[in-house]
Amino acid sequence: MLLLMNAFAAEEDSIASDRRARLLLAALLGISVLMAFITRGTYDSGDSIKHYLFARYAFEHPLNLLESWAKPLFTLLAAGPAQAGFMGMKLFQCAVVATSAWCAYVVARSLRLPAPELTILFAYAMPDYFLIQFSGLTEPLFGLVLVGAVALGEPGWVFARNPYATVSVYGHGNWNHFLISLPGMLGWVLTLLAALGGGRMLRDCLRPARRQEPLFSAELLLVYGSITVFVLAHTIFWARGLFNSFGLTRVLDVTAPLFAVVAVNGLAWLMELGRSTEARRRISIGATVAVVAFLFTGARNAFRWQRDFVRPPDQVVADTAAAWMRQH
Repeated sequence: MLLLMNAFAAEEDSIASDRRARLLLAALLGISVLMAFITRGTYDSGDSIKHYLFARYAFEHPLNLLESWAKPLFTLLAAGPAQAGFMGMKLFQCAVVATSAWCAYVVARSLRLPAPELTILFAYAMPDYFLIQFSGLTEPLFGLVLVGAVALGEPGWVFARNPYATVSVYGHGNWNHFLISLPGMLGWVLTLLAALGGGRMLRDCLRPARRQEPLFSAELLLVYGSITVFVLAHTIFWARGLFNSFGLTRVLDVTAPLFAVVAVNGLAWLMELGRSTEARRRISIGATVAVVAFLFTGARNAFRWQRDFVRPPDQVVADTAAAWMRQH
């Protein structure tokens, strides 16, 4: 009877968590769509626009779908939305990020982390990941591929022709470049929670009983292993000057949904400091408020309106030049 009651309570918690997750995702997706209409920039003025153009004219120039640099999967999926202009591209990216956030929630729920719906909020609260929604870049889609593979338990990868030269024409950089750039993507509060999550996993690795749990190996390899391999690979590429690595830190956004899972795990460890249910709830609320509040502190790795949501000067100059040429 006790087992049945526990199972029933667990099912009720899962249903309530799903309900909260759907409401949270709907609200955050709504905010993203609203900001897509308000934001005047394109995240960057290079690859973001170029990827959009490959997708926008894919039907007129089908060879665009086979261009390795443009990422054929991205071009194929974005070609339809891109027919509505760059706004269509931004709405496509909003849908991709929302799907990724939901997959991250599914992972956190499967791992039985407390308040798994916070994974959705934490994904959206990563400053750089939120901003990359309003671009034509490929990182959100391949972040979805990664977290989707983890959610399905199918981390298979298919390697085809690499469009990048083995020896980079961009030179090389420092070994710690990507590691010290993580706070730029996560923000300081989520960086702290992610560090706690990583620390908790290292602690669990030393506990035989924890290692025997059914989902431990999957969590270790699929979540933490995927992040480690991804960051380590890009670190090696940049430090050794391989595969035309330019040291672009935006590639870290691919791991953002998984970092949200790690941050919730860190929050779970932090909540263990509470000696009562009410104390643990207050810790959870306080950490969540801190995550969101940080976005509006004006810090360099938080939101800044003029820098992040207004059309950048180089695009203003380009628009002015294009207008002049049309008139003359």
